[in-house]
Amino acid sequence: MENEIAVVAEPDRALIFGTADPAGIITKATAVADALMPLFEKKKLFKQIGPKKHVYVDGWNTMLAMLGIFPNLEYSRKLDLPEEIAYEAKVSLKHVSGLVVGSGQALCSSLEKNWKGKDEFQISSMAQTRATGKAARLSFSWIINLAGYETTPAEEMEGIKPAKEQPTYSMPSEVEPEGTAQEPDDAPNGGFVPTEIKEAKGTNKETGKPWVKCAIVLPDGRAAGTFSESFRDIAMEAKAKGTRVIVEVEEKGKFLNVKDVRPA
Repeated sequence: MENEIAVVAEPDRALIFGTADPAGIITKATAVADALMPLFEKKKLFKQIGPKKHVYVDGWNTMLAMLGIFPNLEYSRKLDLPEEIAYEAKVSLKHVSGLVVGSGQALCSSLEKNWKGKDEFQISSMAQTRATGKAARLSFSWIINLAGYETTPAEEMEGIKPAKEQPTYSMPSEVEPEGTAQEPDDAPNGGFVPTEIKEAKGTNKETGKPWVKCAIVLPDGRAAGTFSESFRDIAMEAKAKGTRVIVEVEEKGKFLNVKDVRPA
């Protein structure tokens, strides 16, 4: 599955911003961003992680409403996966004119640290919330950035602490001679550039619904698996741009699972 890319065509930009002129678009977007910042601060519509502020989906929806855009749930479906409750949702973004200007998909699983033991309806609801945030991020993250906030929605940062407070998996900033490479636990927090990301796809025999599991190949050659689309998207974007990510992993029996992926 390829990375989702949301593209707003030029006639659509004119519809949303009232002009197709780049300078005019920036002027309108800056006005929206300037209006958002005091509102976010007053209503605390963000999650503080270290020095960074991640906006909750309610804040992203506020930005969309200012542009005349509203989220529309395309589907929310349960995935038939062993030993877990998992839901996938897709949300599209519709302008008041009826034009679709973006979309996003996301998962939520009971295997995630913060969702173990949660009711099924809560897991389904969070998948929809994450899909809404992703749809908004793919098309309009630059406006949130103009307002001075991080472009990853707060709901995708659950359980994340500042990097200095938690162990991370990374690679040394300089290549060591063979046989002297540092072990992962001793590596600095500089992260690494993903060079290989594998995917396994399947179809539920009973429902016919597809599922996708991603495996991020670590610097030592091990592959850490995840069903999280947000983790996969961050890793895929880093691979495409040649930028570093920090990957947290945990071993469960013979399996190596991804706990978190975030930009370094």
